[in-house]
Amino acid sequence: MTTRRNTAEQARMEELRQKFSAIIAPPVARSMSRKAWSIDLNTVWVPWFTAHKTIGSAGTEDISNAALGAPIVLARDKSGTPRVTATGKLTYKVNPELNAAVRRQMANYVAALQEETKAIVEEAPKAYAAQVVRQQEAGDTIIKLDAATVEAFEAALAEAQAEPEAAAESETVPAPEPEPAMVG
Repeated sequence: MTTRRNTAEQARMEELRQKFSAIIAPPVARSMSRKAWSIDLNTVWVPWFTAHKTIGSAGTEDISNAALGAPIVLARDKSGTPRVTATGKLTYKVNPELNAAVRRQMANYVAALQEETKAIVEEAPKAYAAQVVRQQEAGDTIIKLDAATVEAFEAALAEAQAEPEAAAESETVPAPEPEPAMVG
C-alpha cells in the first residue's frame, strides 16, 4: 500500500512541478534564444517581465502581451520586406517594444548603482578614499608587470623582425659575371 501511495504522491508532485514550471517560465513561441543586455531573453527577461506584469509592477504596463508572446521577431527593412543575410538567411531581432523595456531596466539599474555608491561615499568618505588608495596601490603592481611584459614582447618582436632583414642583407647574391667571349 505504501508503494502505491508513494507512486501516486510522486506523480502528483511531478504534475505540480510541471504546472509550476509553466507558470514561472511560460512557453515562448520560438525556440531560438537571444540576449538583451547580455542576459538571456527567453529564460530571464520574458519570465521577469511576465511576473512583474502579473502583479502590476510600475513600468510594465506599457509592455504588450504580444511583445512578451513574440519576444523575437522577423527583422524587416523600412519597406516591410524581411531582411536577409548575405547567405540568404532570414534575420530576426528582439521585439522593439521588449528591447525598449530592457533598456529602461538597464538605465534604472545603472541609476540605482550610482545612487548607492553616492550614498556610501557620503556616509563614509574617509573610508571610501582609503579603499580607493588601497586598490590603486594593489593595481599598480599588476600595471607595472603588464608594462614590463609589453616592453619585453615589443623588444622580442622588433628583434624577430630585424633578423630576417639582416639575413636578407647578408645574403645578397652578387651579379653574375659575364662569360668570356669565345675567340675563334
